[in-house]
Amino acid sequence: MPTQPLVRIGARGSKLSRAQSGQVQRRIAAALGVPPEEAEVACPLVIISTTGDRVQDRRLQEIGGKGLFTKEIEEALLDGRIDCAVHSMKDMPAQLPAGLCIAASPEREDTRDAFLSHSAERLEELAPRARLAPPACAARPSRCTTAPTSTSSCCAATSTPASPSSTPARWTPSCSPMRG
Repeated sequence: MPTQPLVRIGARGSKLSRAQSGQVQRRIAAALGVPPEEAEVACPLVIISTTGDRVQDRRLQEIGGKGLFTKEIEEALLDGRIDCAVHSMKDMPAQLPAGLCIAASPEREDTRDAFLSHSAERLEELAPRARLAPPACAARPSRCTTAPTSTSSCCAATSTPASPSSTPARWTPSCSPMRG
């Protein structure tokens, strides 16, 4: 076993981020021929607190948008404190800083969104002007094609998985009306 890490993996400190990063950590360690019980030594997770993690009293749009969850991670990559990072693709900004790229995307489980309603089984069955709350602002355009007469709210939601391999067990939404 080497005396220093082979690959330092940057990640946020949330439970979901740690679960996702742990899965990638085990896969990288296996690819390097490291036994599972030595994955943390060979490929340690470097937990990075981001502006988005620290500022909880305002909406993301008010303080800079999606980049608030990646800025410090990107800086750590660029200055060599970490070798790679794991972050949810849905939260990545459209433009990456020079010198960085998305090098890999792990295989996903079922990627379909869920629809929950007390009164309808499908989006098309919603009453005109029904109010929708997609889990992220980015979901708004996709619902417009299915339920064009509805209104929506922008919800930033945090999920907490029951275990690293499970689907989210609890959502903590923070909603506000959408404009336009």
